[in-house]
Amino acid sequence: MPSRRRDTQMLNQHRRRFILSSAAWAVSFGIGRATEDGGDDLDVALREAINSDSSLTLGRIVPPPNDASWNHTRKILNRAPRGQPPIEVASYFVEAVPPKYQMAWPEPNPAHPTYANPVILAFFLKTHTVPAGDTTPWCAAFVNWCLWRSGYPQTGKANAISFLNWGMPVWQLKDGVMPAGARAGDIAVFRSQRSPAHGHVAFFVGISEDLDRRIDVLGGNHIVRSGKQKLHLIQQKPMRVDGDLRLVAIRTMNGMRI
Repeated sequence: MPSRRRDTQMLNQHRRRFILSSAAWAVSFGIGRATEDGGDDLDVALREAINSDSSLTLGRIVPPPNDASWNHTRKILNRAPRGQPPIEVASYFVEAVPPKYQMAWPEPNPAHPTYANPVILAFFLKTHTVPAGDTTPWCAAFVNWCLWRSGYPQTGKANAISFLNWGMPVWQLKDGVMPAGARAGDIAVFRSQRSPAHGHVAFFVGISEDLDRRIDVLGGNHIVRSGKQKLHLIQQKPMRVDGDLRLVAIRTMNGMRI
């Protein structure tokens, strides 16, 4: 067997052992109960990843059972607000969560994968997608988690385009360039012009006052550059409505607006 292939198989086995031990520990520790997911969701999701041939099993390594990040994750998720509009839940992760847990953890050397941010992993409990650590695009997982925390229906999917049919329409592309009628708390859906099956989803904050053809949105997996690194953050940022990620819909449900 070629050395490179053998090394890859050994690395994958190592990752699966970490995932399996983390899954069993997470259930016994109570991370499922902490997010009120019935206690088994994390275990089921990770076991499905282990038994799957999908490339989703080949991402960054889940933190081991004794890693302090799991305890921090439980506290962070427990403190997220309830009974408020979903955008307020999203704001909590920006305003009250330590910066370390607001982002996918940087990976300076891809040959030596870092642990994944378990807060981001937890967002995927509200989807049917098994994440490859915090490298899997997680904007839709974040929005789904915020909706669930506020008691709203979710799409159950980790792709942004799944929100095109969610809730009630407020605005769509044929209505004009800028999203007339949109209000803070609505959901903004963007579609990639190069890859129409993909896109981005976030909470609408408002039309940017200082930048032309941009709206301010609050969401997860917002990408910014820091030197040679690309950081994936929970943050509020302006986004073009007519860039490669083109705004195509604003959706809402009763009680979501602030």
